[in-house]
Amino acid sequence: MHVLEVASRRYGNALFEIAIEKNKLELFLEELKDVRNILTSHEELRSLLHHPNIPFEQKKKVIFKIFKGKIEDEIVNLLIILIENNRISDIELVYYDYKYLVYKYKRKKIAYVTTAVEMTAEEVEALRQRLSDKYQSEIEVQNIVDPEIIGGVHLKIGDHIIDSTIKGQLTQIRKRFLQEYREVRS
Repeated sequence: MHVLEVASRRYGNALFEIAIEKNKLELFLEELKDVRNILTSHEELRSLLHHPNIPFEQKKKVIFKIFKGKIEDEIVNLLIILIENNRISDIELVYYDYKYLVYKYKRKKIAYVTTAVEMTAEEVEALRQRLSDKYQSEIEVQNIVDPEIIGGVHLKIGDHIIDSTIKGQLTQIRKRFLQEYREVRS
């Protein structure tokens, strides 16, 4: 396991334990997601927090000014610790590690659904409900748009993969054709 992954996992685990203790799993998840989005989408802020010549105390003041009183203190404290340890760039990994722990704890699964065009909210909800019934678990559907699949759906949930895309079907037809062609030639 890579050093960055070990560190981010440690931070994610620590936040998870605090969240369990304070019964704030979902709140911390939402706030951590918001913080991650802010830090990854604002180039100036990201540059300031990564800059080696800007003192820690100044970075800390910026974090307090932006987040103090708007999000839980535990999330603010996590940001301060990440900055102090020069790991603020790990915020994305910490978020995903924490999210993984929350989903595992709640027996929640993520379904990655690849389609050629974006699914409507109604389609996403209908699929989420069908998958929830099938897997007897709460499901989050993440729609990934990939025009190269031409049509159909590619679904990945946990270790299960269902490929009913036109591209997947064409690939299977091609494999069978090549196999039969080789058998005829030999």
